[in-house]
Amino acid sequence: MRAQRNERGFQVEPGHADSTPHATLRLLRRRIIEGYFPRDSRLPTRKQLMASLGVSPLTLQRALDRLTKEGFVRSIDRVGSFVAPNPPHLCRYPLVFISSPTSSIGTWNRFWQTLSENVGSVEKQLGMQLPVYTGIDGHADNEDYRSLLRDLDCGRVAGLIFSQNPVVLEESPLLTTPGIPRVAISRYAHTMSAVAHDFEAFFDRAAQYLASHGCRKVAMLILPWQMKVWGESIKSAIARHGLQSRPEWLQVISGAESAQTVVRLLMSGAQSDRPDGLILGDDNYIEHAAAGLIDAQIHVPVDLQIVTHCNFPEPLLTTLPFVRLGWDVRDMLKSALDVLASQRNGNNDPSHRRMIRPCFENELSGDFGFKQAASTPRDDSLSLPLTK
Repeated sequence: MRAQRNERGFQVEPGHADSTPHATLRLLRRRIIEGYFPRDSRLPTRKQLMASLGVSPLTLQRALDRLTKEGFVRSIDRVGSFVAPNPPHLCRYPLVFISSPTSSIGTWNRFWQTLSENVGSVEKQLGMQLPVYTGIDGHADNEDYRSLLRDLDCGRVAGLIFSQNPVVLEESPLLTTPGIPRVAISRYAHTMSAVAHDFEAFFDRAAQYLASHGCRKVAMLILPWQMKVWGESIKSAIARHGLQSRPEWLQVISGAESAQTVVRLLMSGAQSDRPDGLILGDDNYIEHAAAGLIDAQIHVPVDLQIVTHCNFPEPLLTTLPFVRLGWDVRDMLKSALDVLASQRNGNNDPSHRRMIRPCFENELSGDFGFKQAASTPRDDSLSLPLTK
């Protein structure tokens, strides 16, 4: 016998035998996810639902209570039950961190800290849900990981945003479950679309700024991966803007604390024999570099002009007048959501890379985000290495 539909489009299956609360919950949830009951639409009356599903009032109530808790349904007294206006399968995008502030996997850095602290403003502006999950390393003893898997199983995930390349999750349902839009904020992600910081543009704009403000001799403190990936671009930017440098002025530093000693030594010589411009490639250097400048009795910006990397809207971590150049983490999240929206519309190219250009602090717009002229992302599938 063919299944029939009632006046609201609900499929009625004659002889429907499974009337358990769990089966009823899954069936109603599936009807919402598949669009039989569109967002913000009114559900059939309880009498109609009980008749079509063949369930008792208690079984139906339990299912509706669970759907309400999950965010799929809302009830209005003496009016009825409705699909939520922003149900999780359309509006809930978990932000997944492999590391955590207390994790032994990776170092919890300021980018991740600033990213996790600013999801609220993006949620408020876009009407999205961006729950934060930390320490998602694939181990089942992590409650955040178990909770995320439950959300995935019950359809409470519209897409996943990974704060880094999720290589440790290769066998996890987070990566193997089909039909889930995914994006990583990483230059290394090669199995999914990515949003990445355009550090080539960062070093070019930093060098351009120093040259335009009278600097001629530039030093840099950069991370090992920056030297590996962007080393030649950094040297080209220095030459392109008419600046001079020396091998000993290009310092590759892993531990941020070393910046204090390195900066003090860089500035210990005579004025004619030391740089007049300094670029900090990572915001973790800031307070340590500032301490080194104080040790060397250097006056900023009279003796030295400094451009430092920044994750806006984090505060400047020194009273010295450093010029900040970087990325607003809220714009990074919005770009990631744009990529996920594109995937939901059928455009899923794992090689897609959206490179986000940096901006100076005075280029930030009044709300949040960069001015349009300075923030246009460039899509570049070839400019980043696809393996770590």
